[in-house]
Amino acid sequence: MKKLWLGIIGLAAASTANAAIVTYTLSINESTGGAVLANNFVVWATVSPGDNFGLATYGVDLNTGFVANTVPPNSVRESGPTVTVTQRSPGGTWNANSADDNFDPDAAYPPKNGGFTLVRRDNDQAVYSGSQDLLATPDATMHKVMGMGQTAGSMNTITPAPYHNSNGTDVTAGPYTALSGSNITYGTATNRIGVPTLAAGSIRLFSGVVTSGSISSLQIQNTADTSAAVWLNNLSNDILVNAATVNLAFRDFAGVAANSLVVANTAVGAPQAVGGSIAVTGSNGKYSSEVDQLLDPSVNKGSANVATIGDETGFLWVMAKVTGAAADVNAIVTAFNNGPTADAATAAQLHSLYGPQFSGGDFNVLFRQANITGAKNVNWDFSGNASAVVDQMAVVPEPATLGLIGFAGLGLLARRRRVHA
Repeated sequence: MKKLWLGIIGLAAASTANAAIVTYTLSINESTGGAVLANNFVVWATVSPGDNFGLATYGVDLNTGFVANTVPPNSVRESGPTVTVTQRSPGGTWNANSADDNFDPDAAYPPKNGGFTLVRRDNDQAVYSGSQDLLATPDATMHKVMGMGQTAGSMNTITPAPYHNSNGTDVTAGPYTALSGSNITYGTATNRIGVPTLAAGSIRLFSGVVTSGSISSLQIQNTADTSAAVWLNNLSNDILVNAATVNLAFRDFAGVAANSLVVANTAVGAPQAVGGSIAVTGSNGKYSSEVDQLLDPSVNKGSANVATIGDETGFLWVMAKVTGAAADVNAIVTAFNNGPTADAATAAQLHSLYGPQFSGGDFNVLFRQANITGAKNVNWDFSGNASAVVDQMAVVPEPATLGLIGFAGLGLLARRRRVHA
């Protein structure tokens, strides 16, 4: 299997110029769904944009307990952990669409390959690999998939050109049939606050579980088998590819504390609202909130009680001024500033009405959450970005803007900062 892989790479390397860069990222303690899961791992590929048209072939050599060039049952154990691996890169076929009006049940329609259908993996040698079909006849059996490692997509939205029937009509391709373990969608990497970020479009190559040994000792080996090639152009009948420069990266999903921001019935963390709560006036969807300059010093983990908001159906809007190191603040804004995306019109009104009441300028986090019944406490924990602290806060329910203009016009005074006792 390894000889076949190396042979394909040899055919693929049309040039020794390595303009394209392929980065393999080993992400440990990450599940296939992007959650923190001990002893699980995912290997991602990110391909440099602009100088190529995406990943064509890949090979990744993991230190998973076997010495290269040995054959089971005589393989010699290395010090690396033992793993089970599932291929995740897209690989499969399209068949002629039998529901197409031009479909001829007596005609021969060869399957069209798409994705990494060759040299899927080699468990015995601990080299995990894949190749788009570089040697098949393009018009008949191969559909080159562009942008792998650069853009997100779905194999069901990039179907090949129609089949040409003997009577001169065209037959479309049907739904994509994936190989076992393969993905239909691709380029949907998960990122987590405090963990090195994968560029949009990064492709998940394979995932695995460490069954014995320590996942912390798992690594991608910097050997000749760890290699990649990219498409040089996007001509449908051109199989020319080029060897790429390979970089290795690492991230640990369990290595950084998680951040949270939520409105809950129970307070978690020390109370930070001046006077004991963030005062809100009004009722029945017509509310106005004070802008509370929280206790001094500002903290990255605390709670602020909100009084008094009813249990009307709708959303709660939390306006917060988060300060700290730029990178930490940006991480919190990216994670929790969901209001403008959810409802741009309401967000604009809140910035217009409440922004001027925030000392030192507008708020930078507008967090939206469905209203809850009973007591309401804003709880935040930004331990994953330690310098990020909450300096000021206001809270209103939706439909808040129905009464905002009148109430905000009254100039409800901001509650000024008070030093901790």
